Amino acid sequence: MTISLIIGGCAPAEGEQEPPPQQEEQEQEVEEVNLKAYLPMQEGMIYDFSGEGPIHPSLEREIMFTEEPYVQILDKGTGTNIVLVYAVQEEQIGKIIEEAEFYEEDNLIEELEEEPEVQELILQQPLEEGATWETNDQQREIVATDEIITVPAGTFYDVIQVRVTSLNEEDNNETYHYYAKNVGLIKQETIGEDFERIFELETYGNREIEE
Repeated sequence: MTISLIIGGCAPAEGEQEPPPQQEEQEQEVEEVNLKAYLPMQEGMIYDFSGEGPIHPSLEREIMFTEEPYVQILDKGTGTNIVLVYAVQEEQIGKIIEEAEFYEEDNLIEELEEEPEVQELILQQPLEEGATWETNDQQREIVATDEIITVPAGTFYDVIQVRVTSLNEEDNNETYHYYAKNVGLIKQETIGEDFERIFELETYGNREIEE
């Protein structure tokens, strides 16, 4: 409908205004965003995070296995090894598995059911400021889509900032996740009543290439 109106050169109805070109471009850009860019699926990638806070000041994240649309990630340095499996799709990124005390090299993707249940939605469309959704007793809100964030690994542009809050009124903590295109998570900040814990990306690269 929009294309035919533009081609036909029809004027807007009385009292209506055509959106400025910049607004049209922004709306189109939101529609075309592919969420796969915010959790790249490349086996062997290692992400090292430095941290500040009362406990577990560092984190190493490794992409263990990938099999479209799934990726298996291992987090080390948070007090235990945690394995996570995500379904990474254009319209949403969902966590399928989260398991602590994981010290094996097993490929959990091979054991998934045909259509595994999503336990927690990490990101979803529309990718625009103010969008919210509830998942796994949490509310997630996209606070910004164009942040400029500097961490030890460098300066990143058009960063997505997501605020995570608990639906439990007794839990007043807020966590902010920052995602950079073609890199993934670059910063995570948790703020409580009497503490603050921050992880920032320090280095990242493919272990196989480095070796």
